[in-house]
Formats: sequence, structure tokens, C-alpha cells
Amino acid sequence: MEIIKKQFDNLLHDVSLRSNNHGLCKIEEDKEEEEEEEEEEEEENTQFVLTLFHPCIDDGIEYLLNNNFQETIEIVNACLKLDDQDFAKLFKNDKHTPVFMIITKLALHLLSNLNNLKLLEYDYLHNIGLLTIQIIHNKYIFDLLKKEFYDIFFRYRFQSNNLTECLLQLIQNITNSVLTPIICLWLDIVVHYQDVVRKQDNDLDYTYFEPRKIISDCIIKQIYNLPNNLRLRGSFFFYLTCIPYNHINKDETLASICHQYILSQMKDLNEWTSDTTHCVMGSVCFITQHFSEHFRYDEKYYESLLLIVSCEKLHKSLVSTWTNDETILIHTIIQYFYTNLGHDNEKMIITLGTTIDKLHKLYENIKNNLIKINTCYLILVSTHEESHVSDEIILECFQYIKNQHRITWNGYFRLGEAQKFLKVLKKACHYDSIKDAIIRLDKINELVDLIESDSDIIYEILALLSTKPNAQKILQTNR
Repeated sequence: MEIIKKQFDNLLHDVSLRSNNHGLCKIEEDKEEEEEEEEEEEEENTQFVLTLFHPCIDDGIEYLLNNNFQETIEIVNACLKLDDQDFAKLFKNDKHTPVFMIITKLALHLLSNLNNLKLLEYDYLHNIGLLTIQIIHNKYIFDLLKKEFYDIFFRYRFQSNNLTECLLQLIQNITNSVLTPIICLWLDIVVHYQDVVRKQDNDLDYTYFEPRKIISDCIIKQIYNLPNNLRLRGSFFFYLTCIPYNHINKDETLASICHQYILSQMKDLNEWTSDTTHCVMGSVCFITQHFSEHFRYDEKYYESLLLIVSCEKLHKSLVSTWTNDETILIHTIIQYFYTNLGHDNEKMIITLGTTIDKLHKLYENIKNNLIKINTCYLILVSTHEESHVSDEIILECFQYIKNQHRITWNGYFRLGEAQKFLKVLKKACHYDSIKDAIIRLDKINELVDLIESDSDIIYEILALLSTKPNAQKILQTNR
């Protein structure tokens, strides 16, 4: 950590000299990083934002291209190796903020000259793209800082174009397949920015949003023109997933293309290339966002999705945030089932029941808390007489139900999502293995404590448990 701080200081010192010693860029003596109190955060955020507008940033970009490019690459590579918490401390440091903005804006300069890049520049453009995605998903960096930082970047222009306008030109004139991965990466970054940082808000100025609408039309055209470029197609559909324009969800031909491609790739998932995974990811995201109801009762489709989430090769790549294709793909599928699985779709529930063991293995590899609890739900809802549900799943379910309780204004409990879990718990309590587990784990008293919140469903669960002698004894003590 100290080495990379020194690299930042050296780079910032060089840029300061180049930009006539702008006061804000001068190096201060190193201070020990300490945890800030909550009341100091607002002041720090303000200083962070002011720093981003300083003129030394734009002055320093050309200088780095011509003089310190190798050192800049080394800094980016070092940042990629840091864990999220250490990186967040570096990013939030006011002294380092100008360097991050310089190296981020530098990416647009390189992207605008993509056809003429040297290998070193191409590698930098790729790595700063990976770093950008990591920053966007870093939970230790305040949302306000991310928003201010990347709003400035997305407004930034080089050769009259901002990032989205630059990407539009590249997409319209794709001639070199070697450049496809970079175009795809930065197109994906637009999606991450829109979905995570902007949270689908459209209040940024039209110079950002208007090109995005034009890009969507261009992308649809290129999907038909370039059917064999899997990585490009994956990024195209991933982009269309988060586009906030209604005409997308009326194009059933696009949905059919995604559907057919997903089904065609189910023969051997272990043989998937990174391009195949990317294309399947984009296709699944597109259907889930715009055509979820359209394929809700399509058995071949949801059987294919279950094959994907059962693939242990994909499990090995899972991380806590959407920073790789495997994680985005599996998280999206789990959320798809969690949202669309209803009691009116018995075939889907039965099909899920055949994969309970695989879902257990998936649960063990999931790093994201929300997706873990959604997977618990899928396991419980598809439980049957012959299935085995681990104690850990049941404990997770009870903990989630407790966590979801909130006190309303009139003093009554409000269950919210917990009620959904109580319903599947009641269904699962028809089976002896679940009853025995609840008794063994000493959870009956917790159910009794929940009677005030939803008495009808709790009484029904307790009635099912009362068929067990051990449960009867516990219930008698609560009378």
C-alpha cells in the first residue's frame, strides 16, 4: 500500500509541475489514514467534488501520454491488485483524487484513437476499464462520490465527443475484430454506470443520454449485421437490458434471437469460451429485463437456466459484485426464478426440485447476501419428500424472517418479504425432514414470537409441526 501511495505522490508531483503548480495539486505530507466519524463525511464529500473540477486534471492528461505513461500503467495495475477496502481508502483520499480523474479521462483519449493504438496503450485501456468496473461496484466508496466522479467523466469531451458519442462512432464502423473486446468492455461500463451509479435516473444532461438512445438503434441494426461476433452480441444485449426506452421491450425478434442462442448452448457448458459466456449473459439479462413474462412457462427455457446455475465451472468464478460475466449471469438467473416462481407454475417448481443438490452447492459458492437468501427461497419452495435441505438453509431462512420485521406507525409488525418466506416454509413443513430440522434447531419458540405479526400463517405452520411429539411438548409450554 505504501508503495502505491508513493507512486501516486510522484505522479501527482510531476503533473503539478507541468500545470504551473496549481495549489490543489501540491503534495502534502503523508498522514496516517484513520476512520472518519460520520459527521465528517459530508465535508469530505464536498472537498472530493471540488477537487475533480480543478484545471490541473486536464493539463496533466497529455503530459502523462507523452512522459509518464509507463508509470501510469503501473499504478492502474497495482490498484487492480488491492482489495476493495484498501482501494477505497486510496480513492477517497483528496490528494489522490486528481490522479484517478486523469487516468480515467485518459481512457477517452485512447478510445478516440483506438485504431492506431500501440500494444501498451491497448493494455492500459483494457485495465483502466476493469478498474472502472471495480470502482463502480466497490461498497466501501460512497455512492455520492461515485456519482460525482463518473458524472464528470461521462460529461468530459475529447475531440468534441464524450464517451457515449465515441462508442457510437466505433459501433457504427466496426471493421477490426481485434478491437472488439475493448469496445465491448467500455460499452459494458456504460451499463454499469447507468445501472449502479445513476440507478436508472435520467437527470444527467442530454449530451449523455441522447447518444445512448441513438446507440440503441445502432446496436439493434448491428445485431443483425454481425451475427457471429459473440462478444459483441453479448455486450449489445447487455446494453439493451438497461436502456430506459420502451421500444426495446416490443421487439420480440430480438427476444427470439436470445432465446434460441441460450438453448443452443446447453450441450456442454464446460466447453464454453469467455465469448460464449458473455453472449449468454447478455441474452439472459435481456430476456429477464424485457421479456420475463414472455418465457415464464417455457419449460425448455427455464430448464436451460437451471443447467447454467448448476454448472460448477461457473460457480468457481463467482464474486460478491457484478464484476465478471459468471456472477452477472448466475445472479440474474436466481433473481429471475425468485421473481417469477409462483404457485401457478407447478412445472417450474417440480423442475427446480430436481436440482436441489446443485442449488445447495451453488449456495455454498455465492458471495452476495441477497442472492444467497434468494437461493434459500428456491431450495425451500422446491422441497419435496425425497429432498434434503441442510440446516444452514433453514437457519438462514429464519434469520431472514427475523431481519425483515419492521415496526409501523400503528405499532403492528410488518412482514414484507418475510411473508413470502413464511409461505414457502409452511409448504415445506408438510415434509417430516423439515419438521424434524425446525425442532432440532430449536426454532419453534421463534415462530411463536412471530404470531403477532401474521397469526394465520404462523398458526398453520405450528399446526403442521404439532404432529411431532417433541413439538407438542414445546408448544404446551408456550400456552
